[in-house]
Amino acid sequence: MSNIDDLFVVRKGGGRQYLKANKRYVVTRQGAVVELDTSDPSYAAQAENQEALLLLGDKGDLRQLETIYRNLTVLFNGSVRKEEMYHIEAGAISSVNAPNGSYDATGLAYLKSVRFKSTANTTVNYVVQGSNDDHTWHDIFEGSVTVPESEPASDEGSVELIAPQGIAKFRYFRASAQAGEDFREIVFVVEEIAKSKFLPLDEAGKLQELNSETYDVTFFVQGAPDLSTKLLTFVVPRELYIRNNWGGFIGFADTPPAAPYPIKVLINDVEKGTFTVDPNGTTSMSSLTRTKLVPGDRVSLLTPAYVDATMADLSLTLVFDRQELA
Repeated sequence: MSNIDDLFVVRKGGGRQYLKANKRYVVTRQGAVVELDTSDPSYAAQAENQEALLLLGDKGDLRQLETIYRNLTVLFNGSVRKEEMYHIEAGAISSVNAPNGSYDATGLAYLKSVRFKSTANTTVNYVVQGSNDDHTWHDIFEGSVTVPESEPASDEGSVELIAPQGIAKFRYFRASAQAGEDFREIVFVVEEIAKSKFLPLDEAGKLQELNSETYDVTFFVQGAPDLSTKLLTFVVPRELYIRNNWGGFIGFADTPPAAPYPIKVLINDVEKGTFTVDPNGTTSMSSLTRTKLVPGDRVSLLTPAYVDATMADLSLTLVFDRQELA
């Protein structure tokens, strides 16, 4: 797919709706496709609507087509079985959380109960909430409870709150009490955790498994390079990292030079190293410690102040890491 206009959805009843860059789309359960401007608040309002499918006109590419197609099929045709979309885990128990601490069930789940500890014979006014994005929270249930004395002594002040039936599924859960009340060691018990079989999304909305860990720039110089000439200036579009000793940078000359041919590597016009084409046609790099690049930085390759008339047809690949590595 070479053009964003190639991405479209089919409206209920037929007809294509092409997705445009800088537009947002809401696909309703009834099959309507609503086009909105990026600043339209009604798009954000649909984020919590579990019966709407949201599409970004400027994020469409081949990697999203399967997910879009299968989601539309489930929403409107009911022709894909649930087990093809996600698998169900029986349940899970969270680790101990602090008040208002968010528990991620790693999938949409029903809340079965909430356990906490408090001072015996005191009253706790609590609220339990759920969220699908760990940002917008919805009350699941609330109330007050008098904390009993328990046996054995190690369980004194322990309470289990049973969640009401018929509540919606959420991915994130938290609980809190009124200010000043003893409310601690909170544990969530969830059941029927639905985990999607689709690839997870990172914060940028890209598919992690299909998003390469490296960012590669490849180019070819036909013939013999001129003297003192920039073969390439690469303007960094996002945060990138050069590996230690330029790891991953590679090149080859179809017609090798008569002697080692040094190409300077500049970052923002400051020399940082040397990319040497050896007489056997392969390349080697000078030493360098791992270097962070930010958007707008420039990586340039500068030929020496002479021409090697022997060398010709040079291929070079620059390899960067997309994220910091431990």
